[in-house]
Amino acid sequence: MAPPPTQLPDSRAILLVLFLSSAQVAAQSPVPESTRQDDSSGPDSVPAAQTLPPWQFSLGLFGEYDSNVDFQGPTSQEEYGGSVHAGLIRNYQGRRSHFNLSLNAAGYGYASETDADHLDAGVGFGWSRQLSPHATFNLGGAASYQNTGTMGVLATAQTQLPRSSSENYSGNTGLDFRIGQHGSLSLGGRYSRAEFEDPTLVDSESFSGDFGLSRELGRHDALQLTYAYLRTKDHTAPAPLDSHGGALVWTHGLSKYATLTLTGGAGYKTPNLGGMTRAWYPLAAIGVRALWRRTTLYFELRQSVTGAYGLGGNQISDVGTLMASLPLGRRVDLALGGNVTWGRERSGSAPGYLSEYGTAALNWRVFRHAGLGLGYGYRRNDPDNGPAVDSHSGHFGLVYSTP
Repeated sequence: MAPPPTQLPDSRAILLVLFLSSAQVAAQSPVPESTRQDDSSGPDSVPAAQTLPPWQFSLGLFGEYDSNVDFQGPTSQEEYGGSVHAGLIRNYQGRRSHFNLSLNAAGYGYASETDADHLDAGVGFGWSRQLSPHATFNLGGAASYQNTGTMGVLATAQTQLPRSSSENYSGNTGLDFRIGQHGSLSLGGRYSRAEFEDPTLVDSESFSGDFGLSRELGRHDALQLTYAYLRTKDHTAPAPLDSHGGALVWTHGLSKYATLTLTGGAGYKTPNLGGMTRAWYPLAAIGVRALWRRTTLYFELRQSVTGAYGLGGNQISDVGTLMASLPLGRRVDLALGGNVTWGRERSGSAPGYLSEYGTAALNWRVFRHAGLGLGYGYRRNDPDNGPAVDSHSGHFGLVYSTP
């Protein structure tokens, strides 16, 4: 299966990932899939050929600052506090398969705004099986109780919501075939569901499926024909919303370390009450990925359709994304991420919005398994029908992890 769309995780998660695989951050960074219309937040299956330790453990203790902890209005609610993060992964490696089970938990506490205190927890699994030299099957799933500031499905859709806890469920499966020496075929399906405690937010679920047929054109070029289907159902809506999309993806190797990807196509929305007004819409993207030693850089501009979790229905979004992982020495790593999203058309002629998000995380490995982490985050949501909301956040603390 192709990797999921690039997400911008909470910068504390970036630090934990850097400690779990600081020597391989660049090699394991995901490449966005521009033509995929939706994705779950469940774990990706790890290729069977990749050797991982049987157990992976991480623990982080941080001091926290947030200039607008509730993220519900222009009035700032400045808060100081602390957080504890823990993660555990169990890997089972076979000759042709790999299975992993992951557990994670985090607790946040604040000095005076105790209503903002919350606990996050999640469990997930991923399984990959090489059925033959030319076929691979993968399966994954996850369940979590999270705050809207750390939900993976919101990062996928680039949607920002006021603070609220939610229950999230997701699953994914896929089958990849190698066709001859230069071709491949991929099939995939995903399910995602989000239920919010805040009654003003819309509970919803979605199912998506995709098909891709690829052909290598020489040493530096590849062409892929894709089709994607998305069905979104709000719990209060009378009927689900369906959309279809087809695109052609061209990948070109600019150099030994850089790759260019161009995507062009069109989508179609079946007529639904409360759906988007346009029946046809364009799908397009341009992306550049550079990878050199431990340094990785990804930039993308895309237009796509996703489920508008928490807001209701579907949305057409224009998204610009920039992500980078930079080693500043043998023991220091810097991770940067940011995106700008224009949700310019939503179901039922709902108002659009402009969303901005950015993170910076500096990791210093003082000892082999322990070190210091410093992070900064900024987010801003500017709806067409209301005042803009923004916040600045920061954290500093200790991180420990096994290899």
